[in-house]
Amino acid sequence: LMGQSMSTTGMTMTVQEGTRVSVEGPVQWTLSSDATVVNHGLIELGTQARVVESAEAPITGSGTETAWTVAGNAAAGLEPGGLGLRISAPAALPALMVQRGHLPLLNNGIDQSIARWYALDPAPPASTEVDVELRYAGSELNGLNAAGLSLFQGDTPAGPWTMMPGGTDPAQRTVSATWSGAWNVITAFPAGITTGMAEASPPEVMLWPVPAADVVHLQSIKPIERLELLDAMGRQVPVTSLSGNGNSRTLQVGHLAPGGYLLRINGRSVQRLLKQ
Repeated sequence: LMGQSMSTTGMTMTVQEGTRVSVEGPVQWTLSSDATVVNHGLIELGTQARVVESAEAPITGSGTETAWTVAGNAAAGLEPGGLGLRISAPAALPALMVQRGHLPLLNNGIDQSIARWYALDPAPPASTEVDVELRYAGSELNGLNAAGLSLFQGDTPAGPWTMMPGGTDPAQRTVSATWSGAWNVITAFPAGITTGMAEASPPEVMLWPVPAADVVHLQSIKPIERLELLDAMGRQVPVTSLSGNGNSRTLQVGHLAPGGYLLRINGRSVQRLLKQ
C-alpha cells in the first residue's frame, strides 16, 4: 500500500495468519470507530507510515504490527508507527524495530497482563536511562484495575518479569516508567504480582510492615513530595502522615477497611499496601 493517507471506515478488515501487509512511505492510516481491523498476520509500517486508531476500536488479533525508528534521531517522545509506545532518552538511540501484539501475556502461568505488549529489537543499551510510556485502549484492560497497573519488562513474551518503577494514569490510559538497563519486551501487569525475581536494585521505595495494622512506614530513595492512596476500585482514600519528612513517612492506616490498596508516590512509583 502506498500513498499519503488512507482510511478504514464502516467495514471489517481481517489479515489472515501467514499474510503480510506492508504500508510504504509517509502514509497516515486512520481507523474510524465503526471500523474493525483484526490482524492475525503481520502489518509492517516501516519508518514513515503511521496508524491512527480509535480509542474504542484498536487493532485486535493474534498477529503483530511493526515499525522502525531511524538511527541517530533524537529520542525525545518517539512513537514509531503511532503504535502507542512512546520512548524518550537523553541521547540518540540506534535504529529500533518496535513490535506490538494484542494477546495477554502470563506471569508464572497465572497472572495475566493487559491485552497489549511491545518488543524492541535490538534492546536499548543497558547504560541508557529510557523513559517509556505505554498507551492502551479501554477494551484491552482484560478485566484489570487501571489504577493498579505497572510496567514490567522481560527477555521474551514468556518472561520472567521485572517491575519497572513508574506510574499509571487511568484517565489518559497510559502506564509509564523510567528504566536503566536492557529490556526486550514490556507490558502492564497489576503492580502487586509476585515475579520471583529481584526488581529495581536498590529498591526505589520500601514499605513495611506487610500486612499493616495501625501504621505503615515508607522509605524512598527520592524525596517524597506527594502521596496518593487508592482502594481496589481506584478511588482515592484519605491518608494521614504521622511523622517524617524528606525521604521517609509514617502513615496512619488503622482507619482503613481490611484489604489491598495501592500507594502512589510522587505520581509515579506504585507500592501495594495490605491492611489486615
